[in-house]
Amino acid sequence: MKIYDLSQDLNQDCSFWPFYPPFEVKYIKRKSEHGVNAQYIQTSNHMGTHLDAPRHFVTKGKTIDQIPIEWCYGPGVIVDLSDMLDDVGLFTPEDIERRADVQDGDILFIHTGWHKYSFFSEEADEERYIQRHPGPHF
Repeated sequence: MKIYDLSQDLNQDCSFWPFYPPFEVKYIKRKSEHGVNAQYIQTSNHMGTHLDAPRHFVTKGKTIDQIPIEWCYGPGVIVDLSDMLDDVGLFTPEDIERRADVQDGDILFIHTGWHKYSFFSEEADEERYIQRHPGPHF
């Protein structure tokens, strides 16, 4: 199995959740001839590529350290729904099944196209990106 790194670089240019502090790096110590570099890093847990643990939404849900690493990799299927979604657009399991062959155990990647409104894109629109993104309907 080939594993792809889908994470974004974590730096000052990453998108972050509104009203949370942005990513920040401060040098505590710069390397001298025989020394070390030391940095202080401040970030929220809702910035860049991240994984929300079930506990984020459910009081008795698993914490991040309780999630088996096997949940984070495996066979993947990409479904492109970008041509059918607009502001607060909804998609159903049937929409996915019409466009992709998803098997038990597959990790499903849903392309909504909404990244085009993220903070640092040419079409950046923070309100649209955060408040009017498409999502699933069951």
